[in-house]
Amino acid sequence: MSSSLHPLERKILSVLAPAFSMPFESLVSKTSLQDDQVRRALQWLSSKGLVSIQETSMSRLTVVRRPPELDLVDLATKAAAPLTLEALRGQFGSAEEFSAAFGRARSAGWVRVEGGPPPIVRVVDSAGPRTLSSLLVSISAGPLKKHSLPTSRSSWLTSSREACCLRRRHEPLRSL
Repeated sequence: MSSSLHPLERKILSVLAPAFSMPFESLVSKTSLQDDQVRRALQWLSSKGLVSIQETSMSRLTVVRRPPELDLVDLATKAAAPLTLEALRGQFGSAEEFSAAFGRARSAGWVRVEGGPPPIVRVVDSAGPRTLSSLLVSISAGPLKKHSLPTSRSSWLTSSREACCLRRRHEPLRSL
């Protein structure tokens, strides 16, 4: 049968023989072949019934950018004097970004508008933004532990707004 095997197939089998099973990345590394060459040879071997391929996937959350509502809360908190709505709006790159940030922060109960004219923006809940910031730092640092997620609804965003700053990537994990 070895005479009917392609050189790539023979190389894959010679590396697999002592190990019997191996992650795809290790196989690529040990054969010094390119990903697509290993993939192609594995498909050929699989179609001949010589190897079995098991694929799994893993989801990984990646923080793409900081949500603008956290910036809004930070600006309002760190200001020396209370900020007017217009002064706060001027701190953002666009009216749309300010509108989205203010709308999210207000609906989450983090800020409110008081007095006027001119209307003043006050931070009324700093725990929610701190919780979201901590969660984003945890996501950036690596895998989350189940107990590290906030359990109180008041400390969590009321909807899936955090999706604006997170991207889910599906990465195939291969095992032979």
